[in-house]
Amino acid sequence: MISRPSAGFVGVFCMLGPVLMSPRYRSRVKGGLITARYPSFVEDVPMQQRDPVDVIVIGAMRAGTTSLHRMFTAHDQIAVPNEKEVDFFLGGDVWEKGERWYRRRFSDHDLLRVEVSPNYSKCLSFPFVPERVATVAPACRFIYLVRDPVNRAVSQHHHATRSDAAGEVPDISHLIEVSSYALQLRAWLECFPIERFMVLDQVRLFGNEGEERARLASFLGVEDNWMPPSKANSTAELAGIPDWFFSFRKTGVGRLARRWVPHDAKIRLKAALASNSSKVPEVDTDLREKIAQGVRADAAQFRALTRQEFADWSV
Repeated sequence: MISRPSAGFVGVFCMLGPVLMSPRYRSRVKGGLITARYPSFVEDVPMQQRDPVDVIVIGAMRAGTTSLHRMFTAHDQIAVPNEKEVDFFLGGDVWEKGERWYRRRFSDHDLLRVEVSPNYSKCLSFPFVPERVATVAPACRFIYLVRDPVNRAVSQHHHATRSDAAGEVPDISHLIEVSSYALQLRAWLECFPIERFMVLDQVRLFGNEGEERARLASFLGVEDNWMPPSKANSTAELAGIPDWFFSFRKTGVGRLARRWVPHDAKIRLKAALASNSSKVPEVDTDLREKIAQGVRADAAQFRALTRQEFADWSV
């Protein structure tokens, strides 16, 4: 007679099974010996000499950073914090928690550690971010994910209008600031050389060709085995989420849930709540033109700074 497994065994298996069967774990265990496939530039660096973070995605807001974070989460050579936006280098209370607290945000210190915090490319709203990074992670490298600056600003306006997360819609000067990519990049270049930065275009990164993703893998020193890209937290998706969801977010329980629920679980919940029949709201033509006027000169400077054409941009 074959005995049934105990309830305790079943419980342990339910907890550990998904971990043991994950591609990340199986890639690191072979014949009972740990054989981690470390990213190439991490292999020969002693752990005690490594900075707390290897790569930071500094933005831009509403340029696909959530989708990029999901790509990193699924990659078996990259470790990201459970929460997408740690915002450690913004200063304030989070900065006061210290470097040891920040290191603990990354669960696997043997992998390439990447933080994704688009607030780091808002130099007028949050000054001295590059200086803080330079003191804690002087060897860090950076990714700046951008899109058409007018469309980015419009998307931020849509997002703020729909979610009303901060209780008010940002004024046009803030929309222009975040879309002023040259302004933001120059603030970082005061502390780090431009060779440390990879500038990615949203359309090319999430397109079907895969060339931009291969370039990203080469920059990071990891294998080019990304999960298929998907658009998460898009304007169209937000437009389909019922109003009660955003009202709940503002309650005490909602704020607690936003803090503790894993980022990927929140993305799946939004996708489940979204309605395919909803339409993205129209933007006032005058607002779009004002944004275009405000970012046109900066867009030209950004092209010169990065030596990239961005031919499909509207400015």
